[in-house]
Amino acid sequence: MLDVTMETASKFTQKLSDVPASVYVLTNERIIRSGATTIAEAIALVPGMYVSKWNENSYYVSSRGFHDGLYNKMLVMVDGRSVYSPIYGGVYWSTLDYILADIDRIEVLRGPSGAIWGGNAANGVVNIITKSPQETQGTYLSGTVGRYNAYDFSIRQGVQYNETINARAFYKSRRNPAYLSSEADQWTTDTGGVEFERKNTDSSWQLRIGGSKLSHDLDVYTTTYDRDDPYNTPVTLGSYQQKNDSISAYVQFNHQIELESGDQVSSSLWFDHVKDESLDAPGEYSTVDLEVNIISELSDQHRVIYGAGYRHIGLRFKEHWQDVDLFHLSHYGRTYNIEDASDYIANGFVQSSYQWTDKVSTVFGVKAEYFEQNGSFELSPQARFLYDIDASHSIWTGIGRAVVAPSYMDSNSIYQQTYLEWYGVNSDIPYGSSYLTLPNDDLKNESVWTFEIGYRYLPTDKLELDATVFYSKHDNIRSGDCFDNLILEGYEHLWFCFTSDDYSAQTVGAELASHYKFNDSLSLYGTYSYLTVDADWEKGKFSNGSNEEYISLPRQHLASLQLLWNISESLQWDFVARYNNTKYTDEMANGTVGYDGTLLAEVEPHFTLDSRIGWQKNTHSPLVEVIVQKMMSEDVYDAWNLYPNEQLVYVRLSHEF
Repeated sequence: MLDVTMETASKFTQKLSDVPASVYVLTNERIIRSGATTIAEAIALVPGMYVSKWNENSYYVSSRGFHDGLYNKMLVMVDGRSVYSPIYGGVYWSTLDYILADIDRIEVLRGPSGAIWGGNAANGVVNIITKSPQETQGTYLSGTVGRYNAYDFSIRQGVQYNETINARAFYKSRRNPAYLSSEADQWTTDTGGVEFERKNTDSSWQLRIGGSKLSHDLDVYTTTYDRDDPYNTPVTLGSYQQKNDSISAYVQFNHQIELESGDQVSSSLWFDHVKDESLDAPGEYSTVDLEVNIISELSDQHRVIYGAGYRHIGLRFKEHWQDVDLFHLSHYGRTYNIEDASDYIANGFVQSSYQWTDKVSTVFGVKAEYFEQNGSFELSPQARFLYDIDASHSIWTGIGRAVVAPSYMDSNSIYQQTYLEWYGVNSDIPYGSSYLTLPNDDLKNESVWTFEIGYRYLPTDKLELDATVFYSKHDNIRSGDCFDNLILEGYEHLWFCFTSDDYSAQTVGAELASHYKFNDSLSLYGTYSYLTVDADWEKGKFSNGSNEEYISLPRQHLASLQLLWNISESLQWDFVARYNNTKYTDEMANGTVGYDGTLLAEVEPHFTLDSRIGWQKNTHSPLVEVIVQKMMSEDVYDAWNLYPNEQLVYVRLSHEF
């Protein structure tokens, strides 16, 4: 931490130890030596980040609570380009892939960051920063094979055109089963792109062009009701296989220049287009984003950064509500009550950093945003204070606000899910009911105020400690409340639910990160986090408060240890141990059942252990790695995975020349 720098906290480079916020940087070495096969798996090494999965490809990644598959309270970027879904503001992690060896670092800023990054940076920001083309010259080849026909293959070629211009092209193909079985459907992801970079003394630019394609087969189960008596008679079950493809393409251009006045001006323009066939957001979506930032050094002690941005979003939905047959429903899906939409987000911000003395510094800032979708205007301020007690100890504190951008999934989608029951004399006869969650276009923006206090201990290059305690107040939390007494004649098989913003919540937590360097050959990284979420329903409003217990979280303890051991110049042996002790409310636990009938409430606190052995004869030789994941965790469930963990073995061969 003494030498590590980051840009995500303030949009300019500064030492991690000088940032008055909850920050963490995951280096390339730690990513590779963790044995992670995906970006989401690597992020699990960051304190306060909770990573689990619904299946072997659908990851849930969240910061500081509200953990679900459509988590929208954390901004995720690749080289400063947002990779959020314009439908709901979150990330489909199954489509986010990159050559791990070419990721320089992952910068994580926990807590509200709306004053800098705006909407959806409510509980954190993740910025995946790739290596410069100048650092990736030559050829890189990598291949990994694992159980159940899993594999990935990567190739990258870097070239230098002249002293100032470098470029690279890359391609990665990945296949992984939907669940741990040789008979499972395979998910395939293809990712590729090119990047050009020009670096000069007073200006530089980067041009990135790329895209990805995710393909998998999905078994869609259907339920057909009797139109004359849809509730009291058995249903007819059916199924069909649907080909799901998600295709995306992007172009990003960044430019940086230093003016004669000394001011630094950076601008970014990117375009993103997605064609999605998923059950949550079928359709086509385009985003154009323009941003300009200026950094002014008013004096040796005073730095001001200010800027503005504009984002245009165009959407065309594929599945429409008016086409739905309410007596022939799939087991899960979303339709939309509009065919298309177009809106924009405009913003401006200013932030002032002042070094009052050698020991005291402050940061004040505010961002103003206008969301055309619901005609709302929001302010996201922050104030932070850093005090260096001495050369080894420092404390900081801060308070900030952030909002979640409005979502078409909340305002215009109809969510449908079907449940089956078997009862009576013949238990093979199914009866069904379907839940319809209707949209609401009169929702206030979700918002959060967070107060944090932190402590850092950096005595030498051998030991580092970083601790944070926080309290957050969330308002206008989204929920879908269902009403037992709302029954329509002729549609008795339907249970009606409504999207509301009638909930608030208080979250309290602590996060600890440490690093101890025993010697040049052995290092240990440790993290621990504690979290509790207490939700409240605002009585007298639209909903009935039935989801209060589903939002709450009595407690969560997460811990990790990563050991990096260089046995010799040629041999590495690394370990990652994780601990998960999460207590859910009974209402939430009883709603989630594994494939063998195990309730979420029955998931005991547990450890998992990953190990990696890497051997490279010399720097010009291929690197051979053997990775073993989920050791000591047979029959243990992750939080939302319907299938238990199983030990997995991967063999990876890579060569750079």
